[in-house]
Amino acid sequence: MNGTPHKTCAAARARRAKPGANAPPSRREAPGAAGRITGGGGRGGSIKPYHAPYLADPPHHIRGSASLCHTRRMPKRATKYWLIKSEPGTYSIDDLERDRTEPWDGVRNYQARNFMRNMAKGDLAIFYHSSATPPGAVGISHICREAYPDPTQFDKKSKYYDAKSKKEDPRWSHVDVEFVEKFNETIPLQALKDDAALEGMVVTQKGSRLSVQPVEKKHFKRVLKIAGARTKVS
Repeated sequence: MNGTPHKTCAAARARRAKPGANAPPSRREAPGAAGRITGGGGRGGSIKPYHAPYLADPPHHIRGSASLCHTRRMPKRATKYWLIKSEPGTYSIDDLERDRTEPWDGVRNYQARNFMRNMAKGDLAIFYHSSATPPGAVGISHICREAYPDPTQFDKKSKYYDAKSKKEDPRWSHVDVEFVEKFNETIPLQALKDDAALEGMVVTQKGSRLSVQPVEKKHFKRVLKIAGARTKVS
């Protein structure tokens, strides 16, 4: 399947846009495409202690990031793991570190949309830069708001407007993601492919271009180990 860039939300675009300048390009995927994409190198980001006053107990699997997303409860089911892609030139791990939270909007692929609808608060996601040199895993985010209608599908001024989508039965959904940590270095796609412990990981498979992908727990833990990440999964 083909993947194309994802879009940033209007609020994030407004924060980044210079006065009088055009808004930055969208990071969404085009209709029928496979997903949101990113690229780029990585650096170590400072990680603040996890603080979520609206939670009785902070999620046990997160060891970083001040929580700014108003998650009121963690999922009852076991934590699931994901990989989300975005092009660094449109929305990078640095942007998420700065913004702290971001709606993952603009997905126009049904399989990727269905994966997002399967996400629950507290799920963890590898942030992956596509269309970069080299492409690869650059950090960790977590899902802080479960799937809800993507408003851009109803915006006639948006190139992602979908005239067939009805407000009483929205066709497209998105989730909110929150920054957890940035890896000291990018883990290139080739390194992921060369690691025997990551055999079968969706992103390493030929032709795998979905912007939202499930990740097995053993693969997620392996990526954390390779990265020397502060995030821990028990």
